[in-house]
Amino acid sequence: MMNGKQLFEERKRHFLPQIPPPVNEMPTGEMGIPNNAQVTPLISKTNLTIDTPCVSTDAPRGERSKQSDTSPPGDVITVLRASKRLVKTWGADGSIKPYDNAKNYCVEEHQVSDIRELSKLLKELESDRHACIVRGKFIGFEKTREIEPLDHPDKTFRRDHLFEDQPLHSVLIEVDDYEPGAHETVRDPVAAIDEYIKVCLPAEFQEVSYHWQLSNSAGHPSKQGFLKVHLWFWLRTPCTSSQLRAWAEAIDLKADRSVFQKIQVHYTGAPVFDEGVTNPVTVRSSFVAFDDNEVDLKIDVSAQFAKPEPVTRAKKIKQAQSNDPITQVLIDSGMVKNNGTDGRLNIVCPFESSHTGEGAESATTYFPAFTGGFEKGAFKCLHAHCANRAQGEYFDALGISTGSTADEFPVEMQPTGGGMAQGRLIDIGDLLAKKFAPLNWVVPKVLPEGLFLLVSAPKIGKSWLAIQMVLAVAAGGEVLGQRVPAGDALYLALEDNERRLQDRLRLLGADTAVRVGRAQFAVEWPLSNAGGTDAIDDWLTKHPGARLVVVDVLERFRPRRRAKGNMYEEDYAAISALKQLSDKHRVAILVVHHTRKGASDDPFATVSGTQALTGGADGTLILEKGRGESRGKLHLTGRDIKDDGEFVVEFENCRWEMIGGAGEVASTFDRQEILNALRAVEEPLSAAEVAVATGRERTATSHLLKKMVRDGVVSKEGSKYWPAAWEDLSDHGGGENDDDLA
Repeated sequence: MMNGKQLFEERKRHFLPQIPPPVNEMPTGEMGIPNNAQVTPLISKTNLTIDTPCVSTDAPRGERSKQSDTSPPGDVITVLRASKRLVKTWGADGSIKPYDNAKNYCVEEHQVSDIRELSKLLKELESDRHACIVRGKFIGFEKTREIEPLDHPDKTFRRDHLFEDQPLHSVLIEVDDYEPGAHETVRDPVAAIDEYIKVCLPAEFQEVSYHWQLSNSAGHPSKQGFLKVHLWFWLRTPCTSSQLRAWAEAIDLKADRSVFQKIQVHYTGAPVFDEGVTNPVTVRSSFVAFDDNEVDLKIDVSAQFAKPEPVTRAKKIKQAQSNDPITQVLIDSGMVKNNGTDGRLNIVCPFESSHTGEGAESATTYFPAFTGGFEKGAFKCLHAHCANRAQGEYFDALGISTGSTADEFPVEMQPTGGGMAQGRLIDIGDLLAKKFAPLNWVVPKVLPEGLFLLVSAPKIGKSWLAIQMVLAVAAGGEVLGQRVPAGDALYLALEDNERRLQDRLRLLGADTAVRVGRAQFAVEWPLSNAGGTDAIDDWLTKHPGARLVVVDVLERFRPRRRAKGNMYEEDYAAISALKQLSDKHRVAILVVHHTRKGASDDPFATVSGTQALTGGADGTLILEKGRGESRGKLHLTGRDIKDDGEFVVEFENCRWEMIGGAGEVASTFDRQEILNALRAVEEPLSAAEVAVATGRERTATSHLLKKMVRDGVVSKEGSKYWPAAWEDLSDHGGGENDDDLA
């Protein structure tokens, strides 16, 4: 078995020698490329239009590279060029400046026949800071002008309706934030890539030639330990972007699936470095050659990914009615008069004998489940005699046994005089007089009952904090400096395996929780819409002493996104069922989630996804910490939390500890800094002199010095300050003019 270094050396022998090194990136002669290597350009611009059907062949795998004479035409690669930079810039301040936001693009088309020609094109584009690739094929300027006016006669916009979804052999697998088990991602990238291919990609991708290029942020200290790379393969059977999206969804591809959009930018240029910034990457890209040059990815488009038949509104209503058992009872009893256009059934009221007069045809209706805004079936009757009836009374009158109390059915919606539906009303006096149980705090000052998000960037330590909370609840111990009431706890470690989970529990000293036996764990759990939510509900029902459920992470629990779904609605639906469970059982459900890329002044704006996640949850905890640093901040906001909190926390020995409120800790640090400045000299200082010595703003320094005098930490005479610990004050005299700004 070869180790990472041996594997890297073995792979180097496969590198294609005629590929030129990128400009200012790889020294001449590096990686086996001779100094006098001559490259014959094989890339030519063309207006060729191809229409290659996505069909499968049965040729043996080993014969792929021998079929160039009979293979269909290659790809027409769409290259877009902009006047703005399409590469990232490493700043001297340690930041990474993002790509420029380009609007207008020139369009080029390059024909390539195989993976080697594709690799040559990518090498050429690597030194071009203004170029990128998209999968779609531009419809042409003539058609574009018929659709919308352009800013420039020879430049187009990158918009979906201006590009066709063409089938291509070339495919980009964009790896983002994969953490290799044993290989260094910058010094030994090929070994790390090989591990990713074996672990995360289907077998068809193994031992097949590919072109790799580290992403613009690879090698930066903030990305240390993560593999961030673009892998280009050549498919034997060309596929459209929509087919690749469906394939990626079906196999749960561990890669960025956004690149399978026809206008999604494939960035190809190498990053730019500000003056004084050293590029830590010796080789940012190259070609790895195997005997096989094509990925034999057979996709049965007609059967597996055929476009589903559109579901009309009428079909949805019919399906809802056919799946609703109450509807069948009403039909069998002959109580249905007719159907409404919105799915409702106009029926004979079960209490018709009590009505004082004859009602309209639609006076009494029944809404099957998932029609009219009801998740469960619901009755409505406009007669005054039925105005205050609970849903359960209708079921009793029909002789239907529900096995549930009437309170568990949806709140009935009664129309106002104008016919507009409204919820059940409560008088303000009754509401103010109503008695409620006190709020349960699972972790005092930090986590009350309800649905909360725990959010941070990857590998910051949010899972460690979640496990700490679970163990503290199970044992009635402490977490973040708070004594926690004991109770049952469930932890769904959906990104872990049992070995890793065992290691973490042992490091956190889970002995007490083991003895008590009130914590349970799972590394596999159904998706929320496949029984996962019901399984949590069942667990909570069987554990009436439960106080905490952790779902780690949301993406492994929520339903898969639909190709054309509404992201806001899907995000809200992903957590709404959990919100109902937390309310029903009065427990805290903590959902672990990730932040999005990009910084923000508001930490709560960094939550990945739409605002439906933070809006639908009862509260959010944001964990911030720089890589390689021990201290960070915990931001807290919530519906039942009167004041948003910001705490300084420290991660040490796999545990999070509370240092204190952010303002309190900052004040302590500032005070100590002032004391150090006063002690460093042999005579008192004025407020202005202290401000200069500490590099602080003068007004703020003056105000803090006054507080320190009031607290007895600092002494003052005239305009001069000195540490209160000085005993002989007569030798240090003060000035006559007060230098304070009060």
